[in-house]
Amino acid sequence: MNTKATTTDIAVVTPAEQSINIAAATLDGMTFVSEAMLSGSTYSTRRVTWATGNNSMWAANGKTPLENARGFLIDQPNEDELFPEDYELLDAMEILCAQGKARAVVIEHLDKDGKPNKVASWQLLQASLFVVCEGVPSEQEMKSDPECRWGVAYVPFRGRGANDKALSSEVHFLAFVKELMDTGYNGPFLFKFSSYIAPKALACLKAHEYALRFVNALRSEAGDVQGLPFYALALPIQVSIATITAGSAERGGTKQVHYPVPSIPRLSMRDPGAAMTFLARVAISREQAAMVEDGARVEQTRQWSIDTSKRLLAGVVVDEATAPVGDEDRVFTDADIPPDLR
Repeated sequence: MNTKATTTDIAVVTPAEQSINIAAATLDGMTFVSEAMLSGSTYSTRRVTWATGNNSMWAANGKTPLENARGFLIDQPNEDELFPEDYELLDAMEILCAQGKARAVVIEHLDKDGKPNKVASWQLLQASLFVVCEGVPSEQEMKSDPECRWGVAYVPFRGRGANDKALSSEVHFLAFVKELMDTGYNGPFLFKFSSYIAPKALACLKAHEYALRFVNALRSEAGDVQGLPFYALALPIQVSIATITAGSAERGGTKQVHYPVPSIPRLSMRDPGAAMTFLARVAISREQAAMVEDGARVEQTRQWSIDTSKRLLAGVVVDEATAPVGDEDRVFTDADIPPDLR
């Protein structure tokens, strides 16, 4: 019996010289009778989901178990149908994973029949959002007036509907992820929070006003009377350490859920160094602002938030993956909303 270990060295051979014909690749010297009309941004709106700590999670190999999923998750593109913008997302996520700001994972989701389904995803370990809106009214203002929406769609808890299904609170909004924009991916994302998490999400968004007021005060002292838009600063969001109890013992049991909390430090001119360091880290660049504002996105998103809120109040199921732009055949009005919810 031969007990000697055998090793095989594998050498990668790289051509010493590779000729690259840039002129041929760029069609240098050729003239044409027309020029393609390029339509600008082609990014589709992707979805970001919030994990409450109740979904099983594995490492990228799908076998090594990790702690239950918490925080923001992005589904990885379908490898069988990759588009150019998917390549940009893949490149950007590789950078974030290398920086320790994200990691590739596999998440278990339950389908409508309760069957487990493993989905290749990325978990964002650090996420700062440029939220596309003009602001966030108070919860009471939005409950009182379905038209009072400034870019964030919201409906309160509406009791129980058909088949005793809970018509829970919902918050929908559009945002760009600063960490992804910093690495070259400039696509927008839709966010949805529902049920017990919805009020926490609203409170998180409202907390952003603290940083905006601080900077506006500094700008005012410097003689600049124009206030900043909501998306001028990114809102850093982290996962709560504490949990809240969701559900009831009478209706299938309870579970502990994690929720989003703002990661905003104390801002004070008593410690200007710390304040300016934070603000410089979350400030939007001119190029990023141009991306956010492209195509009258802010104005369109405000109208979308009103329409989406009315649809939800009227009992229409709204797909959170539907972008807040585009034409709709039907316009929803106050007449579609049940009288007791107006």
